[in-house]
Amino acid sequence: MKLPKMYTLPTRLLVVCVWTIAIFLALGAPFKVLDGTEGKRSVDFQSHPRSTSAVVVNTFINGLGGDLNAQYKYTVNGHGYQGYGEGGELGNKNTTQLKPGDVIAIEYSALDPSLSCPCNIRTTINPPYDGSRDYSSLTLLIPLVIVIGFTVFRRHKVKRTLSERVDLRDK
Repeated sequence: MKLPKMYTLPTRLLVVCVWTIAIFLALGAPFKVLDGTEGKRSVDFQSHPRSTSAVVVNTFINGLGGDLNAQYKYTVNGHGYQGYGEGGELGNKNTTQLKPGDVIAIEYSALDPSLSCPCNIRTTINPPYDGSRDYSSLTLLIPLVIVIGFTVFRRHKVKRTLSERVDLRDK
């Protein structure tokens, strides 16, 4: 029994392209959500920075092969906070020259003083991670869901059509 051709070459190429795009979008969605740098609190930080001084507690390498960072503590309205970051901006020494007890300039968020960095927050490209998530990136999964649904529907339809043809031949 010879099965009918289901797809022509251009249709096959189109299906492969659509699947590839849907899979790449679906793979990128979780990374976009986990990135977290688009959270509302980070945007608020960039809109409402305040300057203060902080005391270096320690210096450390942030992650495997990461940059040297300074851990610092600071006080806002009688409440103590801690933060870390590269210390070279805002007129601070290079992070390699910082020692515990050195005073550095930092900026913190007026809306949430726990967010801070030793950087000019208005000009920084990547604001400090604030733990908030932007789940709108999960919309990148929609094309994959549509493609899977279409494929399941099409295969079910083709399987039913083939079984009907076999039934007709048997009669």
